[in-house]
Amino acid sequence: SVLTVTDPANEIMLGVPGTYVRGNKAAYSISGFNSQWLSVSATFATDGGNGWGAAGTYPGVISGRCGKGRVAIFTMSLFSSGFDAPVSTMMRNSVHWVSGIPQQ
Repeated sequence: SVLTVTDPANEIMLGVPGTYVRGNKAAYSISGFNSQWLSVSATFATDGGNGWGAAGTYPGVISGRCGKGRVAIFTMSLFSSGFDAPVSTMMRNSVHWVSGIPQQ
């Protein structure tokens, strides 16, 4: 899988390279979500070669504001890359954004 940033201006994606996380990762696809309040800031693409799902491009990072709160959804397993600078940046940005802490 390859994670591709589709909205580099999204606060969660600030400082994350345009493409990242190449290789096998656990992921799940989401479709039919309410795009009125949830937006996709990164996608992942798979060739479907391992037989686990259809080849295609799917949402990889989804975020939005709900009521007085915020939500961020990561559909790929990034934990094996958790110490890589781009993943650490994305996770830190996510925690700051969800908590309402201004970006540094």
